Amino acid sequence: EISLGLVGSEMCIRDRYSVPAAADAGTLYLYADSNYRGLIGTRSTTGFWNVTSVNNDSLSSVRNRSSWGAAFWHDSNRQGKCWYEQPWENDAQFNWLDNDEMSSFALGRGC
Repeated sequence: EISLGLVGSEMCIRDRYSVPAAADAGTLYLYADSNYRGLIGTRSTTGFWNVTSVNNDSLSSVRNRSSWGAAFWHDSNRQGKCWYEQPWENDAQFNWLDNDEMSSFALGRGC
């Protein structure tokens, strides 16, 4: 495992174009590019995280393969515009207002 650069947390970084196993049913997958390309990290526990400059404003798609909802904010510390992804929801391409704008996120919490 390599540190992803999240404040107060660690995430596993994988090969830029790796695809997660279909059987994993408790994980949020974060991707730098649309259509689930460029895996930047995963989360399997609930909580809240700020993203450091390494991956700030780089999120473009999400696979939420967990029973928890996920919330994403444009600014750090859960500030600014927020959008929510339902449990078990996949989003292959964010709308242009949210693409490459995420600075903090939470799993198991709403906006």
